Amino acid sequence: MIPEENLNFNPGLNLLRITQRRLRKVLSWSIVFFLIIFGLYGIFTLFLTGSLDQPEESFNVFYLSILTDIFLFYLWQHRREKIVEIKPLLPDKKTEISLFLDNSAQKSLEQAWLTCHGQGYHHLRPIHLFASFIKRKDFKKIIKRLNCSPEKVIAKTKNILSSSSFMSESAEEKNVLGPKISPDFERVFIEAYLFCLKENKKQIGSLDILWAISRQKNLVQMIFDEFGVSPEEIEQVIKWAQLEKKIGDWQRFFSWRRIIKPKGKLNRAMTAAITPLLDKVSQDLTALARDGRFGMIFGRDKEIEEIFNFLSLGKVGVVLVGESEIGKKSILQKIAQLMVEENVPKFLQDKRLVKLDIGNLVSLSGAREKGEEFLKRIIFEVTRATNIVLVMENVDSLVGLRSQESGLDFSEILASALDNNSFHFLSTSSPDKYSEKIERGILGRVLNKVNVALPPRDLLWQILISKLYRIEKENKIIFSVDAVNQAIDLADRYLYGQALPAKAIGLLEEAASSVKSQRGSGGLVEAKDILDLVGQKTSIPLGQIQKSEKEKLLNLEKIIHQRIIDQEEAVKAVAAAMRRSRLELREQKKTICNFLFIGPTGVGKTELSKTLAQVYFGDEKKMIRLDMSEYQEKRGIRRLIGMRGEEGSQGGYLTEAVKRQSNSILLLDEIEKAHPDILNLFLQVMDDGRLTDAAGQTINFTNIILI
Repeated sequence: MIPEENLNFNPGLNLLRITQRRLRKVLSWSIVFFLIIFGLYGIFTLFLTGSLDQPEESFNVFYLSILTDIFLFYLWQHRREKIVEIKPLLPDKKTEISLFLDNSAQKSLEQAWLTCHGQGYHHLRPIHLFASFIKRKDFKKIIKRLNCSPEKVIAKTKNILSSSSFMSESAEEKNVLGPKISPDFERVFIEAYLFCLKENKKQIGSLDILWAISRQKNLVQMIFDEFGVSPEEIEQVIKWAQLEKKIGDWQRFFSWRRIIKPKGKLNRAMTAAITPLLDKVSQDLTALARDGRFGMIFGRDKEIEEIFNFLSLGKVGVVLVGESEIGKKSILQKIAQLMVEENVPKFLQDKRLVKLDIGNLVSLSGAREKGEEFLKRIIFEVTRATNIVLVMENVDSLVGLRSQESGLDFSEILASALDNNSFHFLSTSSPDKYSEKIERGILGRVLNKVNVALPPRDLLWQILISKLYRIEKENKIIFSVDAVNQAIDLADRYLYGQALPAKAIGLLEEAASSVKSQRGSGGLVEAKDILDLVGQKTSIPLGQIQKSEKEKLLNLEKIIHQRIIDQEEAVKAVAAAMRRSRLELREQKKTICNFLFIGPTGVGKTELSKTLAQVYFGDEKKMIRLDMSEYQEKRGIRRLIGMRGEEGSQGGYLTEAVKRQSNSILLLDEIEKAHPDILNLFLQVMDDGRLTDAAGQTINFTNIILI
C-alpha cells in the first residue's frame, strides 16, 4: 500500500493553462475533422476516375488520402498511448493523482475552477465540483434515481454557494492566480485514487469523484442529508451508472466481435453438413446471440467454467439443475454469446449452439408413429454436421416418452448417442425432476450435474440492472434505486411460483407499464409504486398506514368485540400483535405471530380465529384449518409436506395450501393430539418461518398467523 504522504494532487489550474488545453483540443479536433473529410474525398474521386479528363491526378489524390487514413490511425493510436493508467507504484515514489483523470473528470475539474474563479471564491471546495457535476445530463439522471428533484438539488446548491456565510470564507486577499485548492478538495481526489487503485480501474472518472465526495462530511453530504439520501444509496446509484456504462461498452464491443461469426449454418472450413430435420424443430442460439437478441448477462462464470471443465475432460453431456427461472437459460445464452466471440475452449470454437424443442418434434406430422425414428435422424444429423452443440431444456421430459408402447424410450436413444461421444450436449432440469427421473436412470450415467443456485444479493442486483437497461429504454421511464431494492425484498417475501430474479423482474416490468400509463414518458418508478403493486397482488396492506387503516388499528379491540363477547385478555393480546406486525416491529424471518388459544369447547377460540382473518386479511375464508386429531401418527408428516414416489412428487396438504394462500391464518385445531414429530415440524415453522416440502421447494410462512 502506498503511504498517503506520497500522494500529491497538483493539477496546475490557472486561466492560462486551462485556455491552452482547450485551444489545443479544439485545434486537434479540427485537424482530425479535416483529415476525415480529405480521406472521404479521396475515396470519392476514385469512383469518378472514369469520367475525369485526368484520371492520373485523381489516383494521386486517392493515394494521398490513403496516407491521410494511415496518419489518422496513427493519431488515434498515439492518443490511446498518451492515456496514463493507474498502476501500483513503489512506496518511495511520488504519485501525481491529476495525471490519472479521464477526460470527463478533467473537464469537470476545470469547469469547477473557472466557476469558482469567476464568482470570486478564494478556495476550491468539493461543493464547487458537485455544482459542475449536476449540470450534466447523466448526473441529473443519478439525482433522479435517488428520488430527488434535480431542479431542487441545483437550487439548494446555488443557495449555499451564494450565501453570505459561504462567501465570507476568508478575509485574505484574492489570489492573483485564482482560487487555491482546499484540503478537503484534495482529500476527495486522494480517496478517489485509492478507490480506483483498489478496484483495478485504469483512470479516475467523474463517478469515482462523486463517490469520494459522498463519503466525506462536507456541504454536499449536508445537501443529500436534507433530501433523506444516505451515502450507501449514493454508492448504489453510482454503481448503477457504472453498470450502465459497462453494458453500453459491452454492446459496442460485441457488435464488432460478432462480425467474425459466420452467418449461415456452415463452419468456416465449409465442412459441416446440412441438418434439414433439426432445422424444423430447433432454434440456433448462436444466430440469435449474433443478432443481438440477448442482452449482457452478469455473473454465472462459475457454472460456465464448470461446464467447460466437464467438456474438456471428454464428458460430452451436462445438465444444469436449478429451480424454474433461476438463470439456467441465461447461462445457455451467455455460452452462445461466448461462442459468437469465439471466447470458448478450442473444441467449441467455430460451432453452433442449437436448442432442440421436444414439443416441436412430437408435433411433426407422423411423430405419433415415428417419433423414435425422427429423434434418431436428428441425432444422426447433429453427429454428421460436426459443428453443433445440442441443447435441450427440461431433458427429464424425455424419460418415459415413446411414440408406441413397444418403442424405445426417447431418453434411451439420447443416452446411447452420448455414450458413443457423438456430440456435445447441454440440458436443463429442476431439482425434483432430476432426482426423480435422471439421477438414478440411464441419463444419470451420461449427464454431469451442474447446480444453478440463487445468485447472491449483489449479483442479483446487477442482473436486475441489466434487465432494467432494456425496460427503461422500451418504456421511456426511470427507476429509483429504492424501487429496485423494494422489488427484491417484496418479491422474495410475498410472491410465489418463480425464483427470485424472475419474480422481481416481473414486478419491475408491471410497475414500468403502470407508471408509463399514469405519468407518461420520463416518469419515475418509486418504491411506493412497487409497494402498491404487491399490495394489489397479495391483498396485504403495505407501505404507509392510511388514515382509515390507522383508525382500524387503534380500535382493533372494539372491532373484534363486535363478533367476540368478553375474552378481554385474548383480544388485547391479538390486537397488540397485529399492531406490531403492521408497524413492522417484528422479526421478518418468522411467522407474523404465533398464538396458543387455551380454553374449553365453545368459548370462542375458532370464532376469534375467523374474526382475526376477517379483520387482518379481509376475509374469514383466509384461513387454513387442520384437525390435528387426524395426525396422531408419524406418517401424517407425508400428508402435510408431501411424499415422493416413482411417478414423481405428490404435494402435501399444508405446503400446497400455504403456496396457494400464503397470507392467511393457519389454525391447528386440537394440537395436543398430534404426534410429537409433527409438533417439531411446526416448531420449525415458528422458528424459521419456512418449511421444505417433499419436492425440495422452500415454502415461506412469514406471512402466516399461526394459531
